[in-house]
Formats: sequence, structure tokens, C-alpha cells
Amino acid sequence: MSLLDRRDWVYLLTLLVPLVAYDLALKIVGLASEQPGSGVWDALGMLRSDLLFDGGYVLVWIGLFAVARWGIPRRVVLVLLHASAILLVVIATVAYQYFRSTGTVLDYGAVAYYLDKPGEAQGAVFSDAPIGA
Repeated sequence: MSLLDRRDWVYLLTLLVPLVAYDLALKIVGLASEQPGSGVWDALGMLRSDLLFDGGYVLVWIGLFAVARWGIPRRVVLVLLHASAILLVVIATVAYQYFRSTGTVLDYGAVAYYLDKPGEAQGAVFSDAPIGA
């Protein structure tokens, strides 16, 4: 008995591999523009948290697909998978655009500040980030 059947592996990998590749590509482009002379090992060291997150993300969805084989639980897992994939792409893209326009990373402190004081932060956000972000 395998963890997933062939159809589930194909379905998951055709969604998750491009998603992880897109996320890592944005991080690599941002890293290359910030530190153009860094070597491969330095870049891997800086991408370690992203690699671990993406690996954990993939493993969570493989596990959920293995647990929810059919019926309503499978449909719930499918909806959550696609919703989280869209959310991941949006967050990665907005963070990359924010980094490109401001030169700083979009971390918890910046998000908490913008959510805590939207009136004060509105000018900075709209001047530095594109309207879609």
C-alpha cells in the first residue's frame, strides 16, 4: 500500500512544484539583487528558511492527501490546498514587490505596524508599493 496513488502524486506535484519554484525564484532574484557577489553556499544558507518552509508545506499537503482519500474530507482538503496556494503566491509576490520598491524585507514588524496604524502607514505603503499590493 503506497502513501498516494499515481493520480494523486501527479496532481500534487503539478501544483506544488511550480509553486515552490516560483517562491524560490522570487527569493533568489531578490537575493541576487541585494548581494550580487554571494556564492552558492552563501545563497543556500540565506535561503535555508525558505527551503525548510517550502519542504514543510509540501509535506503537509502530501500528508493531508494521504489522510483524506475520498468524500467530503477530500473536497475540503482540495479547497484548502488551492486557497493556500493562491495565498502563498499573493504573499510571495507582494513581499517581492515591497522589497523591490523599499529595499527592505516585508517581515512581521512591518505588517504589524501597517495593521496597527493604517492611517499613518497609508502614505508610505501607497508611495512605495504598487496599488495592486
